[in-house]
Amino acid sequence: MKTIILSVLVVVFSAVVPTPADTASGLPLGDCSSESELTGRTDIVFCEPWETPNWYQKGYINSIKVTNPSAATPNDVRFTSIEANGCVSGKCLKVTMKQFATTALGVLWPLRNAGLQPEQLYMRYYLKLGPTWHNEQCRNQDGKPVIEGQGGKFPGLADTRGENDPTGQCGFGGEPGDGINCWSHRTGFRTCWGGSYSNRVCESVPRAITRFYGYMYFYQQEGDTGNPGMWDNDPWGQSIGRGGKCSTEPTNLSCSVGKNLGVLAPERWYSLEHFIKMNTPGKADGVIRGWVDGKLAYEKTNMIFRLPAHHNLHVRTAWLNVYKGGSLGNCHDSDIWLDQMVLAKDAPIGPLKAASPSSR
Repeated sequence: MKTIILSVLVVVFSAVVPTPADTASGLPLGDCSSESELTGRTDIVFCEPWETPNWYQKGYINSIKVTNPSAATPNDVRFTSIEANGCVSGKCLKVTMKQFATTALGVLWPLRNAGLQPEQLYMRYYLKLGPTWHNEQCRNQDGKPVIEGQGGKFPGLADTRGENDPTGQCGFGGEPGDGINCWSHRTGFRTCWGGSYSNRVCESVPRAITRFYGYMYFYQQEGDTGNPGMWDNDPWGQSIGRGGKCSTEPTNLSCSVGKNLGVLAPERWYSLEHFIKMNTPGKADGVIRGWVDGKLAYEKTNMIFRLPAHHNLHVRTAWLNVYKGGSLGNCHDSDIWLDQMVLAKDAPIGPLKAASPSSR
């Protein structure tokens, strides 16, 4: 599928990208003032606390062009607002998912802003699902929502290519990862229900409504769309690739650890962190780890992101995607909140120790 979904945004790093004003002062970029426990760490790359309405002007892009990718504009964040109440620390970002719409947010922060194309990266952000949150996708039938699917995407890390790049679209939108030109690991959500075991998994967490997971495009993936690696113990919906076990088969993504840590309830803040490390070309030693509130929920240590002679693939973008679908949109208006995003190179970031009581 070569059709570009305008809400899905990628970047090629040969381009000249907007540079934040504080680049020359060194790392970290952004505003880390609310992350006092990170003081002294030299591996922090970027902090996004969502304190000001012009946050998207700090190096974010929205372009899929090979050269001169465009800076994010007010139109790209029109479904967002800065909120002052009920945040983890200070203010936070409210993202409204409109009825029948797929895209609520789709901008990227390229690591080129920091002069980096790292082999590995940690990404932490806080997420709160609103009181009307739902996982279902609906089509519009004479103004009435008809459920025909479920699930969607949340922020993650990637090295993707767009349709206008020399190699063509790769790593999203139904174009698989190939180990040569692309990979991606957004996070995702899906309904709790769908199998007999699913009921018990979701019932293990009070008010649980959503299963959280890694949504991956990678070498030898199953099918054309992203494969799920669930952060809970439910086998339903887990991608097992060519079979075998997580520890022995690179395509098997059934790698959850802990006990149902990726089962989320609404109206509660969660610290969600994941780590990507590129494999050594020719070896199955790539790493994916995920943490919920600082507890390890997912671990895979034998991924293949890139093939021999393709050191060109790295961790190049933090992809802020809030997307329902698929191709069908939200059944009715709902909201999520994001707060305290941090990118780091060398060690887990962990939860914000000074988080307000509303984040617990």
